[in-house]
Amino acid sequence: MPATSRDSFSTSDFSKKKKIKKFQTNNNNKKSELNFESEKKFLTPTFFSKDQLLSLNLSNHAEKIYKNIQGKEQFLNIFLDAFKKSPKLDLTTFSSPHFKPFYEPKLINPVSPYTITQLRGLKIAAVDGGLGLRQYLGVQITLIKVTVVLYDFDSYDGTPSIKNFPPIYNDEYYSLFSDDLPISENLGRTLAGLRRTLAENSMLLNFLRSESNLPDLVLLDGSLLPPPPLIYQKNPEIINQFYDACISSYEELYEFCNEHNIILIGSVKDSRSTMFRDLLNRALPFLIAKYSSLKCLQEISYRKHLKYFTDSEFLFKIIPPKHRSPVFCIDSDVLKMYNNKKTSIEKIGVFGSYVQISPYDVPVRFEFLSKIDSVYVKKRINLIANILFPISQINPQCTIPLPKIEAHIRAHLPDTEIELITNQLESQFQIKHISSLEKKTQNIQDLQFKSYFGTFLTKRHEKLDKLF
Repeated sequence: MPATSRDSFSTSDFSKKKKIKKFQTNNNNKKSELNFESEKKFLTPTFFSKDQLLSLNLSNHAEKIYKNIQGKEQFLNIFLDAFKKSPKLDLTTFSSPHFKPFYEPKLINPVSPYTITQLRGLKIAAVDGGLGLRQYLGVQITLIKVTVVLYDFDSYDGTPSIKNFPPIYNDEYYSLFSDDLPISENLGRTLAGLRRTLAENSMLLNFLRSESNLPDLVLLDGSLLPPPPLIYQKNPEIINQFYDACISSYEELYEFCNEHNIILIGSVKDSRSTMFRDLLNRALPFLIAKYSSLKCLQEISYRKHLKYFTDSEFLFKIIPPKHRSPVFCIDSDVLKMYNNKKTSIEKIGVFGSYVQISPYDVPVRFEFLSKIDSVYVKKRINLIANILFPISQINPQCTIPLPKIEAHIRAHLPDTEIELITNQLESQFQIKHISSLEKKTQNIQDLQFKSYFGTFLTKRHEKLDKLF
């Protein structure tokens, strides 16, 4: 059975002159609306033998993916050609007094990275956290491991000295929680995620407040923005408490870094975001009306084609190495949103730019705090990109700044570590419960024993692979 999709790119969508033909209406739609039976037939799965799966079906899927990629790349060629024909095109012209998404005029901007030796005298810190989560019958165990790493480029050849916080000999990296709340699996994971975020921010603040020689740059694991507001109508109080504590920890972090002239950076390595794409899609009608060379985009239904891209894929395809996207605004006044009690003298926003470091890895989104000023924002991103580029290209297949890699390795929490905790906790629970039963005359098969036995029962699907 051929691999098909009603929403896919195809090289047949484009002519040799790089003009996209109008999509023809499906034959079924010419006669009538989509028949329910044909819809049902499309959704009903077809089953294959292993031989068929490895020969016929996979080759068809590979062919479909290949044609889709070809179609995407032809669209991108037309898109880029249109922009290249407009050397005076200025993205910043798409703005209003209350909305300014782009802070640089060009779609693609060069990066002039420093050499390692030029980093001499800089201190760069990074934080990361590992999360271990186990959910049993009415019990959730959460283990968190957090570490801060400081790279001090103090030598003449650029070789950094590395400091760990807490110190390795101290080994106070862990935080353990046990909950018996009547919460759903999704809310349980939300709670665990909030705790990890709070642990990372708290450990970082502890490090910064204890450090006599503060770092020049600090890298967070992920976005600079706090978690989005919880959409659940009836949250357990503990989730609301941890959410509020997370927001407060970000406020403290923003204020500390602003007061001590530390560049706080969010390093987003595996983004599925469409923020930049959506801003560009929003700006294109204005830009097409203003710049005649972009009018060809109207002929190719650019909105329809852009919807198939995430930011990472779109920018990976169009931005060459040692280049980046324009700076775009993520939040225009983050302190006002999360700090209503205090009035800041000037607006502080969160900005971002995707930096393409290697041809073998997707771009990294670097987010940063800045006052709302185009010249200042551009200077800030140039400084960040120039500093982080040389320490992010060490491995071209994994372009993450070295301090972040070091922090990730040290914060990694393997399954064996959380199993040591849960196994010990279960054993101690069993001893305590059986000991209490021995003092009573009740039969060991009563509800109390059943309750004890069921406390650390894992989910059935987790037992299958171990038992059978």
